Amino acid sequence: MSVVVLGKDGQLGKALQSVLPDAIFLGRENCDMAVFDEIYKTISSIDNVTHIINAAAYTNVDNAEIDEYNADIINAKAVGCLSITADQVGAKLIQISTDYVFDGKADTPYGVDAKTNPMSVYGKTKLDGEKNTAQTKKYNIVRTSWLYGDGNNFVKTMFGLGQARDSVSVVDDQFGIPTYTKDLAIYCKHLTETDEPNGIYHFSSRGEPISWARLAESIFVIKSIDCRVDRITTEEFNKMRGGVIAPRPKYSALELDPNLYIRSWPLCLNDYLMTPAFRI
Repeated sequence: MSVVVLGKDGQLGKALQSVLPDAIFLGRENCDMAVFDEIYKTISSIDNVTHIINAAAYTNVDNAEIDEYNADIINAKAVGCLSITADQVGAKLIQISTDYVFDGKADTPYGVDAKTNPMSVYGKTKLDGEKNTAQTKKYNIVRTSWLYGDGNNFVKTMFGLGQARDSVSVVDDQFGIPTYTKDLAIYCKHLTETDEPNGIYHFSSRGEPISWARLAESIFVIKSIDCRVDRITTEEFNKMRGGVIAPRPKYSALELDPNLYIRSWPLCLNDYLMTPAFRI
């Protein structure tokens, strides 16, 4: 049995290395997702591949608005190649997707069967990746939200800003639930060990949806940082920042399987921030 993980250098890819030490991890240097022949040749050369976890993605949400070609190549077309490859080697494809496939107009958590309507290029290309995944004989699509772990993310950004400033302005009208890569990686491992039916699955931490401002305040409380959070609207933030900014869903909490044990977001955030390895 061989589990192949694509995107080894991303936040989730790094977390998967801890929970799947015997898996084969591929990065751009040995499997460029933009070169479709390379995807097939690399994976088909590995003996007895049973699962392919695709944690690789074009994740620069704002840049995707002006670089739709490359976002589409990585998030959609390459996944189509992976789907064909998975069938040819007899593997199950586990595709990591996003809450950005929704338009954010809901006021209760999105179920796995909820209508999709992405507003950004990133969301659209990830949804196309889901559709390509669903052409595979054996697959699980895992949507997640507000990911943080070993790498660049909102939590680390706020931690650094909080230490350097007396106050920070943070959006308070976008709501979702953070997800710690450590927990998502464990769930992905679970999917490699069980025969879950084909379909879409949602995974985030548990808890009431929160705003980015509330998340920032929670970071400062846990790390005892004396920094005020000024709550602002998305419109105010966009005016302050300038440049090309992709539209974000105002509400993107995901409905979770009630039978699945999942830790709460405050517990996960505390775990992440208090680990000895945490750093900017």
